[in-house]
Amino acid sequence: MSIPQSAGGPIEHPEQMAAYLAAGCKPESEWRVGTEHEKFGFCQANQMPLPYSGACSIQTILEALRDRFGWAPVLEA
Repeated sequence: MSIPQSAGGPIEHPEQMAAYLAAGCKPESEWRVGTEHEKFGFCQANQMPLPYSGACSIQTILEALRDRFGWAPVLEA
């Protein structure tokens, strides 16, 4: 999903960028604690990044996690 575009024209000053970013911030009263955690998967046999699908893939890992923990997938329409 992308951010809706506006017809505001090009950003010409740093203050315009700061104002645009500030407009998307939640009020402090709505802040929550959260974490972001990234892992990078590589195939042990060839040290190449994992493809999305296939026998040794991101999809296989996600399906294994789903099955092991009884998770329900959330799929885009």
